[in-house]
Amino acid sequence: QRCYEGLFSPDSARVIYNGIPLASINSFRAVQSRDVVRKELGYDKDDLLILHIGTVCKRKAQLVTAQAFSKLRTRVDFKDKKPKLLMVGARYIRQHEIEYIEAIKKELEESGSTSSATILDVRKMVLPFYLASDVVVCPSINEVLPLVICEAMAFERPVVASRIDGIPEALTDGVEGYLV
Repeated sequence: QRCYEGLFSPDSARVIYNGIPLASINSFRAVQSRDVVRKELGYDKDDLLILHIGTVCKRKAQLVTAQAFSKLRTRVDFKDKKPKLLMVGARYIRQHEIEYIEAIKKELEESGSTSSATILDVRKMVLPFYLASDVVVCPSINEVLPLVICEAMAFERPVVASRIDGIPEALTDGVEGYLV
């Protein structure tokens, strides 16, 4: 908000928040079993599934997620849980996308996290991933208000997100998740 100060009169603009297809999400949740979806995706009950969903690019900071996951696996005692990372949204179209995905894979490989992480291509139907997840991460470095946060909250999943732009307007630190 501060970056727009002085550019226009406060009375001449309105904030219109993003919407999500809540009826569709609720219909999906009503007929799907979380345990069945997790099993179909290859996850067990004792897996702690961390989901990062969105087009894989520097702006969405999946490399930051991979680095944090690498540290998390070695520094936190999860007792009976096995942390797993699922990234959805890889595209192999532009050279910079390919290089960024390779950097993510390199981080996971060098930290010994490859067997605990999965990177999937862009998917049209993403609702099963939210249902299967335990926590959703959104460490973006440039966002307005990511729909992923709204969708994660519709699935009642905690969100760990960057404290930038419109994210703090949608996510209350310590309530729906955590702002970092």
